Amino acid sequence: MVRLIPNEAHHGPGEEDEARYLNQPFVPESVTISPGTNVVWFNGDVGHEHNITISGGSSGGAPNPPYQTGEFSEFNARNYTFNDVRDFSYADTVEYENGFIMRGNISVADSSQQGTTGCNPHSVGLLMVPTEDLTQYTQDLQSRGVVIDSTHNFPDLREGDEQTLVVWELPENTDMSAILAYLAEVSQQFPYS
Repeated sequence: MVRLIPNEAHHGPGEEDEARYLNQPFVPESVTISPGTNVVWFNGDVGHEHNITISGGSSGGAPNPPYQTGEFSEFNARNYTFNDVRDFSYADTVEYENGFIMRGNISVADSSQQGTTGCNPHSVGLLMVPTEDLTQYTQDLQSRGVVIDSTHNFPDLREGDEQTLVVWELPENTDMSAILAYLAEVSQQFPYS
């Protein structure tokens, strides 16, 4: 399952010149998964490094950091497999303007707590592309076995052109590394620096 760090995600709401395209620092910020799910943080924040720290409650209630990614740059990813049934929080430890901290939550629940399906969701991700190039990128994704779930058009907050947010899914047992490599390659072509 992918957590996208979108471009300009490090800008906090309320900054005078807030430059984010999306109104949250991680997409999605919070999710419920099954034990054994591998979660990938993909850095799409051009020109910025991130360092994710995952914390979960221990028996004494104090934070217990089971994992820290170390700093990773744009178009790179870090991952962690969640095996313990409990709630985790994660945050980016890199300091940004005005003390903004990027945060999110992951709840690991056994199948009886998730409802009737009891299975892991497919890996889901997002890709923002210029609307005029949408057909090219969706065809490229589909040729790699990616399923396009939906598309959402919106005006670019900075430049006024129309952009499309592509929500995609990977069928089970798809090679995530090949998809991440493709995303890293095509993301460098976008005018979102």
